Amino acid sequence: MPRTPLGSTHYLLAALPSRVTRETCTMAVRRRVLLALLIALGAALSLARVIATAPLRIALGATLPPVAVAAVLIFPGRRDPARFTAHLAAFMWGALGAAFLASAMNDALSVWVDAVAGEEGARAFVPALGGPIVEEVTKAAGLVAILLLAPGALAGLVDGIVCGALVGLGFTMTENIRYLTLAALQGGSAGLDRALWVRVALGGFTHAVFTATAGAGLGWTRERLPARSLWVPAAVLAAAILQHVLWNTVTSRTIAQMLCNPTRPGGPCGDAPEPAALIVTIPLVTAAGLAPGVLGLVAAAVWAHRRRRSMVNGLSPRSIRATRGPAKEGHATMSHVIWSILTGFVVGLLARALLPGADHMGLLATSALGIAGSFVGGLIGRLINPPQAGTTFHAAGFFLSIVGAIVLLYAFRLMQ
Repeated sequence: MPRTPLGSTHYLLAALPSRVTRETCTMAVRRRVLLALLIALGAALSLARVIATAPLRIALGATLPPVAVAAVLIFPGRRDPARFTAHLAAFMWGALGAAFLASAMNDALSVWVDAVAGEEGARAFVPALGGPIVEEVTKAAGLVAILLLAPGALAGLVDGIVCGALVGLGFTMTENIRYLTLAALQGGSAGLDRALWVRVALGGFTHAVFTATAGAGLGWTRERLPARSLWVPAAVLAAAILQHVLWNTVTSRTIAQMLCNPTRPGGPCGDAPEPAALIVTIPLVTAAGLAPGVLGLVAAAVWAHRRRRSMVNGLSPRSIRATRGPAKEGHATMSHVIWSILTGFVVGLLARALLPGADHMGLLATSALGIAGSFVGGLIGRLINPPQAGTTFHAAGFFLSIVGAIVLLYAFRLMQ
Protein backbone atom coordinates (compact mmCIF):
# COMPACT_ATOMS: atom_id res chain seq x y z
CA MET A 1 0.00 0.00 0.00
CA PRO A 2 1.47 3.40 -0.91
CA ARG A 3 2.52 5.59 1.93
CA THR A 4 0.08 8.38 2.79
CA PRO A 5 1.61 11.87 2.81
CA LEU A 6 1.79 13.23 6.33
CA GLY A 7 -0.81 15.92 7.05
CA SER A 8 -2.72 15.39 3.79
CA THR A 9 -6.42 15.31 4.66
CA HIS A 10 -7.32 14.47 1.09
CA TYR A 11 -5.46 11.13 1.10
CA LEU A 12 -6.64 10.25 4.59
CA LEU A 13 -10.29 10.76 3.65
CA ALA A 14 -9.81 8.87 0.41
CA ALA A 15 -8.95 5.75 2.41
CA LEU A 16 -12.43 5.75 4.00
CA PRO A 17 -15.72 4.68 2.35
CA SER A 18 -17.14 7.64 0.45
CA ARG A 19 -20.58 7.55 2.05
CA VAL A 20 -19.22 7.37 5.60
CA THR A 21 -16.74 10.14 4.82
CA ARG A 22 -19.41 12.45 3.40
CA GLU A 23 -21.86 11.88 6.24
CA THR A 24 -19.22 12.21 8.96
CA CYS A 25 -17.71 15.37 7.47
CA THR A 26 -21.14 16.91 6.86
CA MET A 27 -22.24 16.31 10.45
CA ALA A 28 -18.94 17.63 11.84
CA VAL A 29 -19.08 20.74 9.69
CA ARG A 30 -22.70 21.40 10.64
CA ARG A 31 -21.93 21.07 14.34
CA ARG A 32 -18.96 23.43 14.12
CA VAL A 33 -20.87 25.98 12.06
CA LEU A 34 -23.84 25.83 14.46
CA LEU A 35 -21.56 26.22 17.48
CA ALA A 36 -19.73 29.13 15.84
CA LEU A 37 -23.02 30.82 14.94
CA LEU A 38 -24.35 30.43 18.49
CA ILE A 39 -21.16 31.88 19.97
CA ALA A 40 -21.13 34.74 17.46
CA LEU A 41 -24.82 35.46 18.10
CA GLY A 42 -24.28 35.58 21.86
CA ALA A 43 -21.26 37.86 21.51
CA ALA A 44 -23.10 40.10 19.02
CA LEU A 45 -26.07 40.44 21.39
CA SER A 46 -23.75 41.27 24.27
CA LEU A 47 -21.93 43.91 22.22
CA ALA A 48 -25.20 45.37 20.92
CA ARG A 49 -26.52 45.59 24.49
CA VAL A 50 -23.38 47.37 25.65
CA ILE A 51 -23.54 49.87 22.77
CA ALA A 52 -27.28 50.47 23.23
CA THR A 53 -26.93 51.17 26.94
CA ALA A 54 -23.83 53.37 26.61
CA PRO A 55 -24.20 57.15 26.41
CA LEU A 56 -24.48 58.50 22.88
CA ARG A 57 -21.04 60.17 22.83
CA ILE A 58 -19.37 56.98 24.02
CA ALA A 59 -21.25 54.78 21.55
CA LEU A 60 -20.53 57.06 18.59
CA GLY A 61 -16.92 57.73 19.60
CA ALA A 62 -16.14 54.04 19.99
CA THR A 63 -17.95 52.73 16.89
CA LEU A 64 -17.95 55.37 14.13
CA PRO A 65 -14.17 55.79 13.47
CA PRO A 66 -13.29 52.06 13.26
CA VAL A 67 -16.45 51.25 11.30
CA ALA A 68 -15.74 54.07 8.83
CA VAL A 69 -12.14 52.97 8.24
CA ALA A 70 -13.23 49.32 8.01
CA ALA A 71 -15.79 50.28 5.38
CA VAL A 72 -13.04 51.89 3.31
CA LEU A 73 -11.00 48.68 3.54
CA ILE A 74 -13.93 46.38 2.75
CA PHE A 75 -15.44 48.46 -0.07
CA PRO A 76 -12.84 47.63 -2.80
CA GLY A 77 -13.57 43.89 -2.49
CA ARG A 78 -17.37 44.19 -2.61
CA ARG A 79 -17.58 42.55 -6.05
CA ASP A 80 -15.75 39.43 -4.88
CA PRO A 81 -18.17 37.55 -2.58
CA ALA A 82 -15.47 35.37 -1.00
CA ARG A 83 -13.15 38.33 -0.30
CA PHE A 84 -16.00 40.52 0.92
CA THR A 85 -17.20 37.81 3.33
CA ALA A 86 -13.66 37.18 4.59
CA HIS A 87 -13.06 40.89 5.23
CA LEU A 88 -16.37 41.22 7.06
CA ALA A 89 -15.57 38.10 9.09
CA ALA A 90 -12.16 39.56 10.01
CA PHE A 91 -13.75 42.71 11.41
CA MET A 92 -16.42 40.72 13.27
CA TRP A 93 -13.81 38.38 14.73
CA GLY A 94 -11.90 41.33 16.12
CA ALA A 95 -15.05 42.96 17.55
CA LEU A 96 -16.75 39.82 18.87
CA GLY A 97 -14.44 36.82 19.10
CA ALA A 98 -11.00 38.26 19.85
CA ALA A 99 -12.18 41.11 22.10
CA PHE A 100 -14.35 38.98 24.39
CA LEU A 101 -11.99 35.99 24.39
CA ALA A 102 -8.91 38.12 25.13
CA SER A 103 -10.77 39.95 27.91
CA ALA A 104 -11.72 36.67 29.60
CA MET A 105 -8.20 35.27 29.21
CA ASN A 106 -6.63 38.46 30.59
CA ASP A 107 -8.92 38.31 33.62
CA ALA A 108 -8.03 34.67 34.21
CA LEU A 109 -4.33 35.45 33.79
CA SER A 110 -4.60 38.31 36.30
CA VAL A 111 -6.22 36.02 38.86
CA TRP A 112 -3.51 33.38 38.38
CA VAL A 113 -0.59 35.83 38.58
CA ASP A 114 -2.21 37.47 41.62
CA ALA A 115 -2.31 34.10 43.36
CA VAL A 116 1.32 33.35 42.46
CA ALA A 117 3.10 36.72 42.66
CA GLY A 118 0.61 38.97 44.44
CA GLU A 119 -1.42 41.98 43.34
CA GLU A 120 1.61 44.10 42.47
CA GLY A 121 3.02 41.32 40.29
CA ALA A 122 -0.28 40.99 38.43
CA ARG A 123 -0.45 44.74 37.81
CA ALA A 124 3.08 44.73 36.45
CA PHE A 125 3.04 41.54 34.38
CA VAL A 126 -0.38 41.46 32.69
CA PRO A 127 -0.37 44.92 31.03
CA ALA A 128 3.32 44.77 30.16
CA LEU A 129 3.68 41.25 28.76
CA GLY A 130 0.76 38.90 29.42
CA GLY A 131 -1.89 41.10 27.83
CA PRO A 132 0.01 41.77 24.58
CA ILE A 133 0.72 38.06 24.09
CA VAL A 134 -2.88 37.03 24.78
CA GLU A 135 -4.40 39.73 22.59
CA GLU A 136 -2.08 39.35 19.60
CA VAL A 137 -2.33 35.56 19.58
CA THR A 138 -6.12 35.75 19.89
CA LYS A 139 -6.41 38.22 17.03
CA ALA A 140 -3.99 36.24 14.87
CA ALA A 141 -6.09 33.10 15.40
CA GLY A 142 -8.83 34.73 13.34
CA LEU A 143 -6.36 35.38 10.52
CA VAL A 144 -5.27 31.75 10.56
CA ALA A 145 -8.92 30.67 10.35
CA ILE A 146 -9.47 32.95 7.34
CA LEU A 147 -6.33 31.57 5.71
CA LEU A 148 -7.63 28.02 6.10
CA LEU A 149 -11.28 28.65 5.19
CA ALA A 150 -10.87 31.36 2.52
CA PRO A 151 -7.25 31.29 1.28
CA GLY A 152 -8.11 33.56 -1.65
CA ALA A 153 -8.70 36.44 0.77
CA LEU A 154 -5.09 36.11 2.01
CA ALA A 155 -3.40 35.58 -1.33
CA GLY A 156 -0.58 38.03 -0.73
CA LEU A 157 1.19 40.39 1.62
CA VAL A 158 -1.17 43.34 1.06
CA ASP A 159 -4.21 41.09 1.59
CA GLY A 160 -2.71 40.03 4.92
CA ILE A 161 -2.22 43.66 5.94
CA VAL A 162 -5.85 44.50 5.09
CA CYS A 163 -7.30 41.48 6.93
CA GLY A 164 -5.09 42.12 9.95
CA ALA A 165 -6.06 45.79 10.07
CA LEU A 166 -9.75 44.82 9.96
CA VAL A 167 -9.32 42.47 12.92
CA GLY A 168 -7.52 45.22 14.84
CA LEU A 169 -10.21 47.79 14.05
CA GLY A 170 -12.96 45.50 15.31
CA PHE A 171 -10.97 44.81 18.47
CA THR A 172 -10.45 48.54 19.01
CA MET A 173 -14.16 49.27 18.66
CA THR A 174 -15.14 46.87 21.44
CA GLU A 175 -12.21 47.80 23.68
CA ASN A 176 -12.84 51.55 23.39
CA ILE A 177 -16.39 51.20 24.72
CA ARG A 178 -14.97 50.02 28.02
CA TYR A 179 -12.15 52.57 28.17
CA LEU A 180 -14.36 55.53 27.22
CA THR A 181 -16.92 54.53 29.83
CA LEU A 182 -14.17 54.30 32.45
CA ALA A 183 -12.84 57.73 31.43
CA ALA A 184 -16.31 59.26 31.76
CA LEU A 185 -16.80 57.73 35.21
CA GLN A 186 -13.40 58.88 36.48
CA GLY A 187 -13.11 62.30 34.84
CA GLY A 188 -16.62 63.32 33.85
CA SER A 189 -17.22 65.19 30.60
CA ALA A 190 -13.67 66.60 30.51
CA GLY A 191 -12.18 63.14 31.02
CA LEU A 192 -14.33 61.75 28.22
CA ASP A 193 -13.19 64.55 25.88
CA ARG A 194 -9.55 63.74 26.61
CA ALA A 195 -10.16 60.02 26.08
CA LEU A 196 -11.90 60.69 22.75
CA TRP A 197 -8.89 62.69 21.62
CA VAL A 198 -6.14 60.40 22.95
CA ARG A 199 -7.67 56.92 22.53
CA VAL A 200 -9.90 57.42 19.48
CA ALA A 201 -8.38 60.21 17.39
CA LEU A 202 -4.70 59.58 18.15
CA GLY A 203 -4.46 55.96 19.27
CA GLY A 204 -7.38 54.46 17.39
CA PHE A 205 -5.13 52.53 14.99
CA THR A 206 -2.76 50.84 17.41
CA HIS A 207 -4.38 47.39 17.26
CA ALA A 208 -4.83 47.73 13.50
CA VAL A 209 -1.07 48.29 13.10
CA PHE A 210 -0.16 45.41 15.42
CA THR A 211 -2.46 42.85 13.78
CA ALA A 212 -1.68 44.08 10.26
CA THR A 213 1.94 43.18 11.01
CA ALA A 214 0.92 39.61 11.85
CA GLY A 215 -1.31 39.51 8.77
CA ALA A 216 1.55 40.62 6.55
CA GLY A 217 3.55 37.58 7.64
CA LEU A 218 0.68 35.20 6.87
CA GLY A 219 0.02 36.83 3.51
CA TRP A 220 3.68 36.68 2.54
CA THR A 221 3.82 33.00 3.47
CA ARG A 222 0.66 32.28 1.48
CA GLU A 223 2.19 34.00 -1.54
CA ARG A 224 5.59 32.31 -1.29
CA LEU A 225 4.27 28.84 -0.28
CA PRO A 226 7.59 26.95 0.33
CA ALA A 227 7.83 25.13 3.66
CA ARG A 228 11.02 26.98 4.54
CA SER A 229 9.03 30.21 4.78
CA LEU A 230 6.80 28.90 7.59
CA TRP A 231 9.06 30.56 10.16
CA VAL A 232 8.01 33.98 8.85
CA PRO A 233 4.51 34.09 10.45
CA ALA A 234 5.95 33.18 13.84
CA ALA A 235 8.67 35.83 13.56
CA VAL A 236 6.24 38.52 12.39
CA LEU A 237 3.76 37.60 15.15
CA ALA A 238 6.63 38.04 17.61
CA ALA A 239 7.27 41.47 16.05
CA ALA A 240 3.59 42.38 16.54
CA ILE A 241 3.77 41.29 20.18
CA LEU A 242 6.97 43.32 20.64
CA GLN A 243 5.26 46.43 19.22
CA HIS A 244 2.38 45.91 21.63
CA VAL A 245 4.73 45.41 24.58
CA LEU A 246 6.68 48.58 23.77
CA TRP A 247 3.45 50.51 23.32
CA ASN A 248 2.11 49.42 26.73
CA THR A 249 5.36 49.81 28.64
CA VAL A 250 6.76 53.00 27.07
CA THR A 251 4.29 54.96 24.95
CA SER A 252 1.12 54.34 26.94
CA ARG A 253 2.80 55.00 30.28
CA THR A 254 4.34 58.22 28.98
CA ILE A 255 0.94 59.43 27.76
CA ALA A 256 -0.70 58.45 31.07
CA GLN A 257 1.91 60.45 32.96
CA MET A 258 1.24 63.51 30.79
CA LEU A 259 -2.51 63.17 31.27
CA CYS A 260 -2.01 62.84 35.02
CA ASN A 261 0.03 66.07 35.13
CA PRO A 262 1.30 65.61 38.71
CA THR A 263 2.26 68.65 40.72
CA ARG A 264 5.59 66.96 41.51
CA PRO A 265 7.33 63.81 40.19
CA GLY A 266 5.57 60.79 41.67
CA GLY A 267 2.92 62.97 43.29
CA PRO A 268 -0.86 62.96 42.90
CA CYS A 269 -2.46 63.93 39.59
CA GLY A 270 -3.27 67.55 38.88
CA ASP A 271 -6.59 69.00 37.80
CA ALA A 272 -6.05 68.77 34.04
CA PRO A 273 -3.16 68.22 31.61
CA GLU A 274 -1.47 71.16 29.96
CA PRO A 275 -2.97 72.17 26.56
CA ALA A 276 0.48 71.91 24.96
CA ALA A 277 0.70 68.29 26.13
CA LEU A 278 -2.66 67.42 24.57
CA ILE A 279 -2.05 69.16 21.25
CA VAL A 280 1.69 68.77 20.69
CA THR A 281 3.51 66.38 23.01
CA ILE A 282 1.02 63.50 23.19
CA PRO A 283 0.48 63.39 19.38
CA LEU A 284 4.27 63.32 18.90
CA VAL A 285 4.67 60.53 21.45
CA THR A 286 1.84 58.58 19.77
CA ALA A 287 3.41 59.04 16.34
CA ALA A 288 6.78 57.89 17.64
CA GLY A 289 5.22 54.80 19.20
CA LEU A 290 3.41 53.79 16.02
CA ALA A 291 6.11 54.89 13.56
CA PRO A 292 8.13 51.62 13.44
CA GLY A 293 5.08 49.49 12.69
CA VAL A 294 3.54 51.94 10.22
CA LEU A 295 6.78 52.49 8.32
CA GLY A 296 7.39 48.75 8.18
CA LEU A 297 3.90 48.12 6.77
CA VAL A 298 4.26 50.92 4.22
CA ALA A 299 7.62 49.60 3.07
CA ALA A 300 6.24 46.07 2.80
CA ALA A 301 3.17 47.24 0.86
CA VAL A 302 5.28 49.31 -1.55
CA TRP A 303 7.65 46.40 -2.09
CA ALA A 304 4.76 44.00 -2.74
CA HIS A 305 3.10 46.45 -5.15
CA ARG A 306 6.31 46.95 -7.16
CA ARG A 307 7.03 43.25 -7.18
CA ARG A 308 3.55 42.40 -8.48
CA ARG A 309 3.69 45.15 -11.11
CA SER A 310 7.08 44.01 -12.35
CA MET A 311 5.84 40.42 -12.56
CA VAL A 312 2.78 41.46 -14.57
CA ASN A 313 4.72 43.68 -16.97
CA GLY A 314 7.76 41.45 -17.20
CA LEU A 315 9.95 44.42 -16.21
CA SER A 316 11.86 45.36 -13.12
CA PRO A 317 10.86 48.52 -11.18
CA ARG A 318 14.12 50.17 -12.32
CA SER A 319 13.27 49.48 -15.97
CA ILE A 320 9.79 50.92 -15.48
CA ARG A 321 11.18 54.14 -13.98
CA ALA A 322 13.65 54.44 -16.87
CA THR A 323 10.80 54.52 -19.41
CA ARG A 324 9.29 57.71 -17.92
CA GLY A 325 10.27 61.02 -19.42
CA PRO A 326 11.20 64.00 -17.22
CA ALA A 327 8.75 66.32 -19.00
CA LYS A 328 5.86 63.96 -18.41
CA GLU A 329 6.75 63.59 -14.74
CA GLY A 330 6.99 67.38 -14.28
CA HIS A 331 3.60 67.94 -15.89
CA ALA A 332 2.03 65.27 -13.70
CA THR A 333 3.56 66.83 -10.57
CA MET A 334 2.19 70.32 -11.38
CA SER A 335 -1.27 68.92 -12.09
CA HIS A 336 -1.17 67.01 -8.83
CA VAL A 337 -0.28 70.18 -6.86
CA ILE A 338 -3.16 72.17 -8.41
CA TRP A 339 -5.61 69.34 -7.85
CA SER A 340 -4.44 68.96 -4.21
CA ILE A 341 -5.11 72.65 -3.50
CA LEU A 342 -8.62 72.53 -4.99
CA THR A 343 -9.44 69.26 -3.26
CA GLY A 344 -8.04 70.56 0.03
CA PHE A 345 -10.37 73.56 -0.02
CA VAL A 346 -13.40 71.32 -0.64
CA VAL A 347 -12.30 68.90 2.07
CA GLY A 348 -11.84 71.78 4.53
CA LEU A 349 -15.34 73.08 3.81
CA LEU A 350 -16.84 69.62 4.29
CA ALA A 351 -14.96 69.11 7.56
CA ARG A 352 -16.26 72.42 8.92
CA ALA A 353 -19.78 71.52 7.81
CA LEU A 354 -19.66 68.10 9.47
CA LEU A 355 -18.15 69.57 12.67
CA PRO A 356 -19.86 72.97 12.94
CA GLY A 357 -18.66 75.67 15.28
CA ALA A 358 -17.28 79.19 15.47
CA ASP A 359 -13.76 78.65 14.11
CA HIS A 360 -13.18 82.06 12.45
CA MET A 361 -11.20 80.42 9.65
CA GLY A 362 -10.73 82.24 6.37
CA LEU A 363 -10.10 80.94 2.88
CA LEU A 364 -6.41 80.20 3.42
CA ALA A 365 -6.92 78.51 6.80
CA THR A 366 -9.74 76.34 5.44
CA SER A 367 -7.59 75.32 2.47
CA ALA A 368 -4.62 74.55 4.73
CA LEU A 369 -6.86 72.43 6.95
CA GLY A 370 -8.14 70.46 3.97
CA ILE A 371 -4.69 70.04 2.41
CA ALA A 372 -3.24 68.72 5.67
CA GLY A 373 -6.11 66.26 6.00
CA SER A 374 -5.81 65.32 2.33
CA PHE A 375 -2.11 64.61 2.68
CA VAL A 376 -2.55 62.11 5.52
CA GLY A 377 -5.86 60.66 4.36
CA GLY A 378 -4.78 60.48 0.72
CA LEU A 379 -1.60 58.63 1.65
CA ILE A 380 -3.53 56.07 3.70
CA GLY A 381 -6.16 55.74 0.96
CA ARG A 382 -3.55 55.08 -1.72
CA LEU A 383 -1.92 52.39 0.40
CA ILE A 384 -5.26 50.72 1.13
CA ASN A 385 -6.72 50.95 -2.37
CA PRO A 386 -4.23 52.19 -5.01
CA PRO A 387 -6.00 54.28 -7.69
CA GLN A 388 -5.97 53.36 -11.35
CA ALA A 389 -3.32 55.03 -13.49
CA GLY A 390 -4.49 58.36 -14.91
CA THR A 391 -7.44 58.85 -12.53
CA THR A 392 -7.89 62.25 -10.89
CA PHE A 393 -10.45 61.28 -8.25
CA HIS A 394 -9.83 58.60 -5.64
CA ALA A 395 -12.88 57.81 -3.49
CA ALA A 396 -11.03 56.12 -0.61
CA GLY A 397 -8.46 58.91 -0.38
CA PHE A 398 -11.14 61.60 -0.51
CA PHE A 399 -13.16 59.99 2.28
CA LEU A 400 -10.12 59.54 4.53
CA SER A 401 -9.07 63.13 3.75
CA ILE A 402 -12.33 64.36 5.27
CA VAL A 403 -11.74 62.17 8.34
CA GLY A 404 -8.23 63.57 8.73
CA ALA A 405 -9.44 67.16 8.34
CA ILE A 406 -12.12 66.61 11.01
CA VAL A 407 -9.49 65.30 13.42
CA LEU A 408 -7.28 68.33 12.78
CA LEU A 409 -10.25 70.70 13.18
CA TYR A 410 -11.09 69.09 16.52
CA ALA A 411 -7.47 69.52 17.63
CA PHE A 412 -7.57 73.18 16.53
CA ARG A 413 -10.62 73.78 18.72
CA LEU A 414 -8.94 72.15 21.71
CA MET A 415 -6.07 74.61 21.30
CA GLN A 416 -8.52 77.50 21.44
